[in-house]
Amino acid sequence: MATIIAAAAAALLALSFAEGAIKGTNTAVMANLCPALRLGDSKAKFEPQVTAAEPEAAALYKLNMSLAPKGWREQFVEVSGGSPVAKPKPNDAQPPGWDEMWPSWQTAALSLGSNEQNTKFLTAIGLDGATQWQIQNTAELVRSYADAGYDILRQPLTATKPTTTDSDLHKQLMQAVYGQEAAPTGDLDSKATTGAASQGYNAACGGGSPGNKAATVAHIVACVCGTDSSVSNEEPCQHDGGLNAGWQASNTPQKAKWEVIRASCPKVESESTSVTDLEHAIRQLTTAITSVSTHAYIGNFKTSCDGASANAACIKLNGAVTGGKADLAKIEPLQKLQNVAQELRNRIAYNNEQQKRIDAVKHLVDLAKAAVKQAKYLTAPPNNSANTDKPSHSKEGAGGTADQRSEKLCNAAKDDQGECDKLKDKGCIFKEDGKDGKKMYIE
Repeated sequence: MATIIAAAAAALLALSFAEGAIKGTNTAVMANLCPALRLGDSKAKFEPQVTAAEPEAAALYKLNMSLAPKGWREQFVEVSGGSPVAKPKPNDAQPPGWDEMWPSWQTAALSLGSNEQNTKFLTAIGLDGATQWQIQNTAELVRSYADAGYDILRQPLTATKPTTTDSDLHKQLMQAVYGQEAAPTGDLDSKATTGAASQGYNAACGGGSPGNKAATVAHIVACVCGTDSSVSNEEPCQHDGGLNAGWQASNTPQKAKWEVIRASCPKVESESTSVTDLEHAIRQLTTAITSVSTHAYIGNFKTSCDGASANAACIKLNGAVTGGKADLAKIEPLQKLQNVAQELRNRIAYNNEQQKRIDAVKHLVDLAKAAVKQAKYLTAPPNNSANTDKPSHSKEGAGGTADQRSEKLCNAAKDDQGECDKLKDKGCIFKEDGKDGKKMYIE
């Protein structure tokens, strides 16, 4: 029995040598390289796209402005010829926060139009018949939501909005795969593929001197699945491959030979490329790396990477292993693929942060709308005279209520009648016989 087994083993060994030492030896290796190679087949679209959505606070500011006193709205808009017209922003110093919020306030005031139109808007949202106390309390609540929205929007995002386009990313991706900005349509270009012109198999794959690198994914694949020009019927990445996958004597594979090599990893055109696709390709490519002594290899190493029947089809990275650790910088497409992946991670970070802002502002808008719907169900405490009070003024941003802001401006005039007259549009009046010696008042 032992004799039969030994004879069978000898026959298989002889058959393997007869069929060639490298035929089919790298089929498993190609399975690791294929995801990276197929990145070059994908369309120039990357996921996710940078979101164009912005927080929608306009409805919140409009509600807030509609509940503000008439004098506050009239600072931003006037009616001319029956149509609302924007007023210019005053040139004098404004309270903190006003300059930033002025465009939003003015847009809100313009959307409401005249005072008559504002009244119609309040009726349309269900506030007709509401008491002053109900409107005042609703206005205060809506004002707090508007302030919260303003605070959210004035805070800068920690994630910078990415500006790298899909076209730019696709060019970077193709540089990693082929060393050029588009897939080759003819013969592989030696300079683009391997980093040096006129490179035959041994020079490009054999790692004859320290410092050699794997320049592109195509460079690695051509070494692992191609052969020296002296071999014409061996396919390292096909179990029974008998076609010619040979390099030129002093150059990279011609178009027909590259197509033989690519048959081990047929083209698959993906609609887009994601971080997951890139991370998978990087992980698989890294898995293909092995080492012997201080040298790193991709492909099954026998004696040398000469692509000939007697030895092996592989790429040798001379001196790329130190202390058992491979120097991945010598595999240049890895870093290029990482760069593209990082650009997509930046998109994800920006989109996530922006979406949080969008959701937060939308929640505030919903709360404000809910407050308006509930306004007429509010009940004042017993014996509370607030039912006859005037509605409160909307804060509309930093600096307190409209009354509080105007009072600060009036107080700043320091009871000077000349300064007071300049502030009449803010509601300031001068009274010579004012209480407690104070002569400046809010009308």
